[in-house]
Amino acid sequence: MRRRACSCDASCRVRPSANPDSDPGSQTLALTSTGLLALIVPLIAVTVRRLHDTDRSGWWYLLMLVPFVGLVVLVFMLLPGTPGHNRFGSPVPQV
Repeated sequence: MRRRACSCDASCRVRPSANPDSDPGSQTLALTSTGLLALIVPLIAVTVRRLHDTDRSGWWYLLMLVPFVGLVVLVFMLLPGTPGHNRFGSPVPQV
């Protein structure tokens, strides 16, 4: 059986690359991952602080992983904080 030669353009050919880091796709992935991590960590920290302000544990944040049930966390974040001290400490003075 004889194999046919590929009739498509040069994009189907494998590019020889001595350095896998020279691939622009891997650089984009690394930059995107770093940017996502730089945004996710402060977002989680601020959400947990807000939950503490409403006298709830930060573990409530795990409800965000459940579809539609995560809206409960959004409602908790919209509620006013507890006046005075709570089990997580004193409130931050407002400016």
